[in-house]
Amino acid sequence: MPAVFVLMTFVALAAAPQPPPPAPSMLFPGLAHLELKQEGVRVWYPQALATPVKRPAAYLKAYEEAGVYASQPLALELGHGVPKATLTCDSGPSADPSCRLLADADNPDSTLFESSGIDFVFLANAD
Repeated sequence: MPAVFVLMTFVALAAAPQPPPPAPSMLFPGLAHLELKQEGVRVWYPQALATPVKRPAAYLKAYEEAGVYASQPLALELGHGVPKATLTCDSGPSADPSCRLLADADNPDSTLFESSGIDFVFLANAD
């Protein structure tokens, strides 16, 4: 039985470079911007509904000892039945940043929201 060979040719199309996506500050004007450089995270939030955290939770010291940058910069009052939540962000153990909203700043198990990523936008209407 004769062997059949199929020759497939792939043509790579040179696509025009795409512009970067707009920064959240362009999409959501009026939000304050916070850059947590050590954690590798950018946060946009309604400044009128935020208060600075005066004393970070004690458990964050264990993160630092493990070589992970972590902070609790803000408490957010987003309304709509969502309790006042403390924003907690960390650089992750292998440069995989994440942020959480905690119902109790001193209890990492009181998570209301958690996501990995580098850009976080919190709107005044809790969306």
